[in-house]
Amino acid sequence: MTPSRALVVGLGVFAPNHPSHANTRFPGFFMYAAYLDLPLQVGQKVEFGWHWQGKSPGSMKRFQGIVTAMEDVQLPGGVLAAARIEGTLTYHEDGQFRGGARETIWFAPKVGQVVRILREGRVPDENLNRISAELVEYR
Repeated sequence: MTPSRALVVGLGVFAPNHPSHANTRFPGFFMYAAYLDLPLQVGQKVEFGWHWQGKSPGSMKRFQGIVTAMEDVQLPGGVLAAARIEGTLTYHEDGQFRGGARETIWFAPKVGQVVRILREGRVPDENLNRISAELVEYR
């Protein structure tokens, strides 16, 4: 999917910087693919962010990472070639750091989506220290 096209999904509009991302508790990894500068290459920096829901106008969630590998990922629905992106998700409110986590995401070009994520750390809008999710099926 190119950034110029928009797709409406249950969480909002799948387009970079769409206002619906600030009003969704989990735009997070469901919307990351909308922000990626494709095609991805090892060594490429990946940075994006959006307004932190329910906070003052200058409050942001921000992801900063780097593509560290291109690899095959074994998922319940099969094997997909994916770019592994390692980085950090940080939360800032009124210019002050409020929390963060390490994230590793795997983006599969064939399906145009993040197919696996591992988040470790304490963030202010979650009560978990570790989140792991992966694609189960695609058609």
